[in-house]
Amino acid sequence: MKTWLTLFCWLPLSCCQALTLGDALRQAEAHNGELAAARAREQQAAAQAQGAGSLPTAQLGVAGLGGNGPGLTNSNYSNLFRDDYYVFWNQSSGPFGSLASKKRSAEFRHQAARQAVRSQRLQLEQSVKDEFYRLLAAQQRLEVNQRNLELAEEVLRIARTRHKVGQVPRLDLMSAEVERNRAQQELVTATSELRQSKARLGPLLGQSPQDLQAEGDLTPAPAPLIQSLQEHPRLAAAAAELQQARQETLLAAQQGNPSANLNLVHDLVVPNYVLQVTLAIPLDWGELGYEYAARQAAEAEAEAKLEHLRKQLESELEVARSAYQSALENQISYREKVLDPAEEMARVTEKGYRKGALPYTQLLVAQRLVSDLRRQFIDKQLEVQLALDALQAALGQQP
Repeated sequence: MKTWLTLFCWLPLSCCQALTLGDALRQAEAHNGELAAARAREQQAAAQAQGAGSLPTAQLGVAGLGGNGPGLTNSNYSNLFRDDYYVFWNQSSGPFGSLASKKRSAEFRHQAARQAVRSQRLQLEQSVKDEFYRLLAAQQRLEVNQRNLELAEEVLRIARTRHKVGQVPRLDLMSAEVERNRAQQELVTATSELRQSKARLGPLLGQSPQDLQAEGDLTPAPAPLIQSLQEHPRLAAAAAELQQARQETLLAAQQGNPSANLNLVHDLVVPNYVLQVTLAIPLDWGELGYEYAARQAAEAEAEAKLEHLRKQLESELEVARSAYQSALENQISYREKVLDPAEEMARVTEKGYRKGALPYTQLLVAQRLVSDLRRQFIDKQLEVQLALDALQAALGQQP
């Protein structure tokens, strides 16, 4: 069986950029805006996790005191009959236990953001691989149609020569001309499909579609190993979000805990200082209780989301695995039982026609059949690649 692997570029070779799949994936990761946004969100969550768990912001300031009347109790002002100035510092501990809960909540938020970056990269890689293989298939279909046109031109030349010497009727010559015209139309369609494939892949790589040329073949890689879905970034992100929701529920409950406050005042007029330590117990009129109930509901939502996502990923994995196995078996069977015999039949028929032993109509039927089968085989190869991409995505695997 002939293997049609020569790659075709509609533009001059100097204008085309030959890309392997690895090149395409690296370019997409460097230029994709959605992935860059996900990374920025991860960096934001990382910064928040670094700052979480710190003491509440302290207050340091300078104040003045003045006025008249018996309500003025500042001793310095009363004794000196002048305005008083002092420096103060105030620090609160926040509700007891809340700092640790804030820290853990921010860390789980960071974990979820990190998994979101993995998920976005996984989605981008699947899109790039799909469009890369579609472009590669379009290039190979275009080459098949070019070869079909060359063959149709050769058959037409033979038909004209034999018609001149009276070996074939006028009808065979007309049929050869129609078949040549049909091959030209199919080439136009294949060229359009190639341009469309380039247009879909170009934006993913951040470059002009006209400069793209895929380099490689449609031979499928070995099937990925089936592993635990616990490592899937979507599932890991949902698990981190559940842990964050639990910390937020605990944090809401801790808002009713006492909090300590430290106040230090240093007088500037008559140097002296006052140190005050207070313990404040919040009195809840309903706000804290309702906030706790809301956090409990959010935790239940996150838990239900995680369980639903686990079942959904298991279903997606089973569908993707079944589709890949079916596509691979069909491709192998198609090549061995359909395409190889058809190509052999076409070669035998062409030899018989050149020797004058077979009519043109029989040659035409064989040529049309093998042409259609070659294009269908490319489609089946592409189907296997797309199914493999979907299987790797369902497993959360990256190339």
